[in-house]
Amino acid sequence: MALGKKKFRRANPSYSGDGLCLYVGMTGHSPERRFEKHKAGHKSSWWVEEFGTGLIPELYAPLNQMDWKTAQTVERRLAECLRARGHAAWQN
Repeated sequence: MALGKKKFRRANPSYSGDGLCLYVGMTGHSPERRFEKHKAGHKSSWWVEEFGTGLIPELYAPLNQMDWKTAQTVERRLAECLRARGHAAWQN
């Protein structure tokens, strides 16, 4: 479980255990293809490779198709927003 990792707990100090544990990332691939690559260990985040169970399209569908600089900002803000809603989030 991701919460067993100190680094993950430090990134989510106010997580109560009630929300989801989520990974927030950006890619030039479709989210489905990127998830497959993570799970296969190809240029993957070990967080997703080890702990990933699936995608939540309603969280990312409205955010697809943006330039790289915007995506970097949106990635960070989305993780912050998810944490504010009671979830734990990992993003680089």
